[in-house]
Formats: sequence, structure tokens, C-alpha cells
Amino acid sequence: LPLPSGLAATRLWWTSAGLVVEANIQATPGTPVAARSMTTVLVLVRPTGRPEELLRFTTGPVATPIARATPMAPAEPAPATP
Repeated sequence: LPLPSGLAATRLWWTSAGLVVEANIQATPGTPVAARSMTTVLVLVRPTGRPEELLRFTTGPVATPIARATPMAPAEPAPATP
């Protein structure tokens, strides 16, 4: 499959116009995992073999499952009204 370098195919669809490939752009070596964003492209590969980018979108950096919130003290109960 003739894809531009740096792309990793994740899904494929056959259409009447050709093959549509969903691919992720590989992060540059040395980029910290927490700073990487995920860029996805949709590429149409026509029967002539020339790829054409249809759509590109980016999501934010990879999230960490570690919570860093400070625990809150319990609220003081409100005084009773007579």
C-alpha cells in the first residue's frame, strides 16, 4: 500500500473512488509521551495508486491516569435554625 512515510494505517474502507485509509502520524523520535498529540489522517488511494489526503485532525496530548487533586476537608455542618 503506497502511503507517505511516517503513517501507520489503522482502518481501511473500499469505496467506488478507491481505498480510504485511516492512518495515524507517527510521533517524532524523542518526543516525551505526555507531550505527544495524536494526529489522524484519512487518505484516499485511487486505482492509479496516488494517495490524496482527505481529512486531518488532531487530539490533545495523551492523558495520564494519575490524579493530582488535593483532597478537600469535609465541610462544616451549618448551624441548626430554631
